[in-house]
This record gives sequence, C-alpha cells and structure tokens, in this order.
Amino acid sequence: MTPFRECIEQSPRHDQVIRDCAVLIDSFLSNAGGVRGFALRSAVQTAQRKRPDLLERASRRVLPECLDALDPIYQIWDAEAHQDFAVHLVDIHGDHAQEAILTVIDRRAQASNHRVVQSVYRRMRDSAHRDVARVLPDFGRLLADELALQIQRA
Repeated sequence: MTPFRECIEQSPRHDQVIRDCAVLIDSFLSNAGGVRGFALRSAVQTAQRKRPDLLERASRRVLPECLDALDPIYQIWDAEAHQDFAVHLVDIHGDHAQEAILTVIDRRAQASNHRVVQSVYRRMRDSAHRDVARVLPDFGRLLADELALQIQRA
C-alpha cells in the first residue's frame, strides 16, 4: 500500500487539505475555553500579526510528519471493506493515533528555535492529550473525506 504521506501529498487537492487543516486548528483555538484557551488564542494572534498565514504554514510543515506517524494505522486500514477511515482512526485506533500525533508535536516543540513556543508548549503539555483527543475526530474526518475522494477518482 502507498505510504499515507505520499497518498495525501500526491492528491490534486493537497493544498486544500492544508487549508482545511489550518481551519481545523483555527476552529480548535476559537473554541478553547478558559484562561488556557485565552492564552493560546493570544499567543497565536500575536504570532499572526507577523505571519498572517501562520496556521497554514504550520499545517504544511506538521501534516507530513503526522501522516508519517499515522502511517501504521493507515496501512492496516481496509478500504476494500468500505470501512470509514475516520472510524478506523478514531474509534478503533484512537489511543495510538493520539500518541503518534503527540510524539510529532513534542518533537516539533523541542526542536523549535523560538523560546516562546517552547515555554508555552511546556505549560500546555499536560493537557495536550485531551486537546488532541478533541481534534482527532475532525482531523480523522478531514483525512477520510480526502481518501474517499481519491477512491472515487480511481
């Protein structure tokens, strides 16, 4: 089976998938409540003053690594059985998917040259698992929709 990353990156809709990921992140931030949500929104809004395309750029950089991390789950998905990929990812392999995505985010935060990013992430890391769990169903649906379109085109 084709690697998951390659499958998404070779799609004619790849740029739309990136934009959809940015919208997903923006929606998550908009709906994050409490002081923590306010802090996240403030940090992103401050960064977006310098880079209005921040979320799209971040999606473009991080999505390939997430797809690589989710590839083992993708490789055991049986499209022929008409199983919905979102169900496969979230309901059957949700814990593994969450850990795979958190590993990517942890690695990216540690490698960042921006002390503010590292500091904010360290403070927010304890709740990151819950955040990924909240976003995973929508992320899974986004990927499932793209895979369904690819299967229709084939």
